Amino acid sequence: MFGQILIYVAFGLSVLSGIFYLIAKKNNNLLKVGRYAYYLMTGVMLAISMYLLSNILSHNFQMTYIWEYSSTTLPLNLLISTFYAGQQGSFLLWGLMLTLIGFFLIPYLKERNYESITMGIFVFVIAFILLILIFKGPFDYVWQTYAGQGVKEGFMPKEGRGLNPILQNYWINIHPPTLFLGYSLMTIPYVFAISGLLKKDYRRWIRLALPWTLLASAVLGLGLMMG
Repeated sequence: MFGQILIYVAFGLSVLSGIFYLIAKKNNNLLKVGRYAYYLMTGVMLAISMYLLSNILSHNFQMTYIWEYSSTTLPLNLLISTFYAGQQGSFLLWGLMLTLIGFFLIPYLKERNYESITMGIFVFVIAFILLILIFKGPFDYVWQTYAGQGVKEGFMPKEGRGLNPILQNYWINIHPPTLFLGYSLMTIPYVFAISGLLKKDYRRWIRLALPWTLLASAVLGLGLMMG
């Protein structure tokens, strides 16, 4: 399964990036390896997301996740929302948002000499989400999910079960992504706090984390108000 292989690759790159970041300290060469591994992981995360979305849009009901949440009768906006309608897709969206946020976090940390430990912890948060996707990903086929029920390999359902009627509202295109963006941004104050403890820098991390904390609170608060 191409999608599941990509998840393994992203997980491997996240662990590699995290290890090199944590052992780098002030070694620029090791920092670069950690950084490049992170950039490669980001590319793989985008590929995973595009692969799932392309299968959703092409109504590939061979995939259990797509069969459970999608159907040919859904309009485009609701069809796209099935990407994160289930648990597996929600974790993928969460991991993708975390990864993209890292692109803005890296230059911020580089300028303030806080990149090594902070990004190491941040990457391992992403690795934990990818580990969940390894065990429960969105790319299982229906004949794998229902192997004990006589479903033959290669079977293609004619129609999907469709999106829960309660979720068939334009807010599903706005509310969940805003919430997950808020969740992802809330990771940054956490990694700053852990970095401050490890570096025995008990005051400076608060000032560095403050803009991110305010942004995370604003986005998550907006998502909660939408709910």
